[in-house]
Amino acid sequence: MRLEVDPPFRLLATVRLLQRRPRNPVDRWEEGAWLRLLDRREGPLAIAVRQTAPDALELRFPGRRPGDREAREVAALVRRTLGLDVDLAPFRRAARKDPRIARLMLGVRPPRFTSLFEAILGVVPFQQLSLDAGVTLFARVVERYGPCEEIDSVRLYAAPRPQAIAEASFDELRALGLSGAKVRALQRAATAILEGRIGDEAIEELPTPEARTLLRKLPGIGPWSADLVLLRGFGRLDAFPPGDVGVARGLTDFLGAPPSRELLDAFAPQQGMLYYVALLSRLQARGLLT
Repeated sequence: MRLEVDPPFRLLATVRLLQRRPRNPVDRWEEGAWLRLLDRREGPLAIAVRQTAPDALELRFPGRRPGDREAREVAALVRRTLGLDVDLAPFRRAARKDPRIARLMLGVRPPRFTSLFEAILGVVPFQQLSLDAGVTLFARVVERYGPCEEIDSVRLYAAPRPQAIAEASFDELRALGLSGAKVRALQRAATAILEGRIGDEAIEELPTPEARTLLRKLPGIGPWSADLVLLRGFGRLDAFPPGDVGVARGLTDFLGAPPSRELLDAFAPQQGMLYYVALLSRLQARGLLT
């Protein structure tokens, strides 16, 4: 399937933001393509996305072939996950005042996780840890509890389902390196989702302040975690994780100044893109964008 995108677009840079680190077992970058296993109602479905032109992506299904309806649903999910249809005009106007940001973020879209629970799984293990340590914990959870398939000699994982984490042994999760507090946060969030006390639709329908309040009712989800779930899981670019040491360090290294209120206000209502500026600048410094 051909997916059109407004140029310029950089698939690699956008996928790197989704991964955070290449070690991420859910989002793989192999030989110029983004590979992912989707946990579908119809069964696991592997996808491969490659950029074929400045304004086009190619979506392939290297394993099971979906029907037409499912293929259209997956194409819409890919567009949402890669942020292909996000209007970044406010951010781009603000970025014109700083050529460094404009150059770094040229062609980049804000990616997002595919579900509320995947977002929580992609945030809680990272609490008070470096990105490298957080990705290591995240990978252990995914590789232990997530659906898995091998496609063309590449092992692909989908994020674990809420039921898998809710029913997992506390001691098994602890043995993966998670603290007791993080195990309780993940299991209670999984239970809340399974019981219908919180879900994707409820978050999607709420304005950001109310969605933030709802998320913070979950044990172990504080201000930083709530904003990161909203930003990375629901594309809320008006959310910015407060007190993020890594983001502050990344912006300081890149811009020479930490994320002040003045800087955030200058990029409102899309100040969350500054989180991606910090992350992308550090990925660039590691040579991961070529």
